[in-house]
Amino acid sequence: MKVIVAGGSLGGLFAGIVAKSQGHSVHILERHTSARVRGSGAGIVLGKSIREFLSRFSPNHQLETVTSDGHFFLDRAGTIIRTIEKHQETTSWDQLYLIARETFDGGEVESKYLEGHTVTKADVRIEDDKIEVSYTDADRILKREEVDLLLGADGAFSALRRSLLEDVAPSYAGYVAWRGIVVEDEIAPTIFDLCLNKLVFYNSPGCQMVVYVVPGEEGKRYVNWVWYCDSEENSLPSPELMTGNDGSVHRVTLQAGQVRPEVWDSQKNFAQEVLPPQFYEIVQSTHRPFVQAIWDVISPQNFFHEGKVILIGDALAGLRPHTGAGTEQAAFHSLILENLLNESASPEEFIRLTMEHSQYIQSIGVQIGEKIGLGARREDNAFRTDRQAQLF
Repeated sequence: MKVIVAGGSLGGLFAGIVAKSQGHSVHILERHTSARVRGSGAGIVLGKSIREFLSRFSPNHQLETVTSDGHFFLDRAGTIIRTIEKHQETTSWDQLYLIARETFDGGEVESKYLEGHTVTKADVRIEDDKIEVSYTDADRILKREEVDLLLGADGAFSALRRSLLEDVAPSYAGYVAWRGIVVEDEIAPTIFDLCLNKLVFYNSPGCQMVVYVVPGEEGKRYVNWVWYCDSEENSLPSPELMTGNDGSVHRVTLQAGQVRPEVWDSQKNFAQEVLPPQFYEIVQSTHRPFVQAIWDVISPQNFFHEGKVILIGDALAGLRPHTGAGTEQAAFHSLILENLLNESASPEEFIRLTMEHSQYIQSIGVQIGEKIGLGARREDNAFRTDRQAQLF
């Protein structure tokens, strides 16, 4: 069977690995270069499905992790006011991506990871029971190809989903996530120790920041942080914020190195006004921040044309990062996809399990944002740290 995967981030790689493990010829089409796909060292909390996926498909790869024993909550003065015992492990997005690439690229089954290739639509040709996929290659030449299975893993703004369901579109949640990393020896030892082996939170009305340590390069560890702030203009992310150094305006992510100096200086000044002192120092010490606008989207279905076209990961449900479940969702979908492809799960079971999982996690992320009071349009939001802690 010939398979094309639209999207080459972790969701597309996981799906491609599964399809390849079943002996199918797989081509992954990724619109960016691998350098652009990389996650700037951003952190990931390992969930059950990620662990199971790695043990199934990458047993010989050693993923570095940092253990966390609980959630710690700070007040504005930087004092720990509450703790919740919770064992978790964190890693970096980049490390997981590299393991997934090595797993997909290895082996004897024919496979290709094609950068600069963008899927634009899928046309069904009933007469020969094939899917015709249209895409542009790295030279921006439009091409068409017949395949037996098309897997859509091209993110919350999935072009493939749009070609299937024109009325399903992301809606802006009214806030953004500032993100960054600081190498351990570039921060005060007392601040690094505060963040080591724990997830540290600061919550206030319309604001949340989460900090934890992840493995980095060359044996170093990184202090990884996410800071959610309201940012809206006419129901869209502020163009002032999302305009890069080159003048281009971004709707989802402003990559590391693209944040304009004057915007970053303003954000650092704001950090000093509203964050605990330890968190301000972390923000102040960050050299290459990036910004992610928060959008909500969930498709009413993920199974099309008798299973010849399937949406997985963020293409099915774009999750708010509060849940830390975007990569977990991709791994879960791919494990269920394996059962579908080897016929140990029926199409009905695949649809039920994947849709129920995504609907639940997507709703949890929305609840967390609303309970914190994030989203400039949500005037009735109530700030409740206890409820937020239970949902995370």
